[in-house]
Amino acid sequence: MDPEKAWVIQEAEYQLALGSDTFKFMLRPYKNKYAGTDVHTEEGPPHSEPVHSLVDRAKNVESFRKILDMPFRYTMIWAFPVAGLNNDQTGIYTGKAAGINLGDGYSKAEAKVEYRELYDFTRYLIEKYQNTGRSFLIGNWEGDWVLLADQEHLPQNKGKENKRAFEPSQEKIEAMRAWFANRQKAIEDARNSLPDAKGVHVYHYVEVNHFENAMDDIPDNGDARLVNAVLPNIKVDAVSYSAWNGTNQTKELPGRLHKHLQFIEDHAQFTGEWPFEKAVFVGEYGRKKGAETTKCINAAASWGCPFTLYWCIIPNYPTNNHYMVEKDGSLTESYMAHHEALAKIVCQRDVYRLFLGKNPTEKELNVLLANFQNTEVSSVLAAAINSPEFVARISDSDFVAALLVQLLVDQGESKQLLGTFLNKITTGELSRFQVLLELMDSDEFKTAVNDREFSAWICTRVLNNEDPASRESVLSSLSSTARSQVWKSALNSPGFGSAILKARFQNTQADYKDWIYENSTSDTVYQHFSVDFRGILK
Repeated sequence: MDPEKAWVIQEAEYQLALGSDTFKFMLRPYKNKYAGTDVHTEEGPPHSEPVHSLVDRAKNVESFRKILDMPFRYTMIWAFPVAGLNNDQTGIYTGKAAGINLGDGYSKAEAKVEYRELYDFTRYLIEKYQNTGRSFLIGNWEGDWVLLADQEHLPQNKGKENKRAFEPSQEKIEAMRAWFANRQKAIEDARNSLPDAKGVHVYHYVEVNHFENAMDDIPDNGDARLVNAVLPNIKVDAVSYSAWNGTNQTKELPGRLHKHLQFIEDHAQFTGEWPFEKAVFVGEYGRKKGAETTKCINAAASWGCPFTLYWCIIPNYPTNNHYMVEKDGSLTESYMAHHEALAKIVCQRDVYRLFLGKNPTEKELNVLLANFQNTEVSSVLAAAINSPEFVARISDSDFVAALLVQLLVDQGESKQLLGTFLNKITTGELSRFQVLLELMDSDEFKTAVNDREFSAWICTRVLNNEDPASRESVLSSLSSTARSQVWKSALNSPGFGSAILKARFQNTQADYKDWIYENSTSDTVYQHFSVDFRGILK
């Protein structure tokens, strides 16, 4: 870690490099001495204005301003009012969230301050980032701990050593209802105040974290929690689940996590503003081993979670062993698991855009993530090329004819090959993708493109790798391996995934705020997935 650079910025940069289009952070000073650097303090750049509100903090503190400018499609923010903020960083743990002590209720004065700050902050985000296609999600950290804070003195909790078994008072439950309802209203009112703003969205979510006792419905054993005592009485855009309880027994996945997520969905009331099919997502989980991380991603996707967020990028306290990047910059198993998953969903997106003229549906994305570790990129490509949707876009005859042209097959031989392969497709002997593979291995193609030229194409066009040694390695493999297999192996390699992720943005040499998501089928995507040799041979 760079001791001269705010660790929250370094986390965000690792997240971008990982391939994620989502980042979550706390809009609040928080030092991470374990990372070897004092994080984003309130001073900001020289001559910055003082910080009296969330808007001030977003505008005047350099690290926060830079994060908000970064080109994440979805930016999740723990946001609490600045006014009256208690400098004790344990506030979110004790229930004194951002200086609001919900243990003594939620006063009108507190509600007024929080409403104004969230309202102004929401308007700021909408006005500044309109027409970017970005979404901001404003929420809280693990609300059940706030609900249970300051409840040990109650008669029903006497003698209970574990806070997890506490029963909150009705007054605390009412305060939590009022708190979340006020936050939702502030964000909704701000959204409604700017009806002409386009291309930007701001949502409010509530995060829950501990409700197993509520699911068991054991009286006087912690059976009143946010999920069943607060959420049924208010409406929110979405609910985040800090899913440590839901994922800590990986042998019980996916069933354990599915049960928890469904319990939340069954009890929550939603506004209907959320753009995804499921309005419940995993806002936090963590496993040290890559295989366990993979199982968690699979489980969340197979239920339909639109987001599954890992805790965390870099270690933030001495006993934390759930992180992606070591202090020396080396990458953990969990990082590599996420990198593989993200690379494959970006590949799926690019393949769908190139061959089907659309983005994958939410369901298609989750089907891939539910088994990404066993899904090869070449299989995703094959499925698209063989799909009825692609058949409807281009006839079998035109498909084979186009392949012959792209593979530089001699025109005198093309007519006979066209008839041969068209017949094989028509009779069901070969699929379209199998035709592509056979043509790639054909003598006619080898006559048009020699092995050295083919190996150069694999490295420079498919893998974006200009290393001469890599080119020689591919060339050597062709002596014993079919071209089609070499090509599929390239598509399924980690290097291909990295190349795909680097092509997600345009204009990456500029400041982060000027990075542009690639929303169309770019020339780079075409080069990655098509077998077109026209104009590239010297």
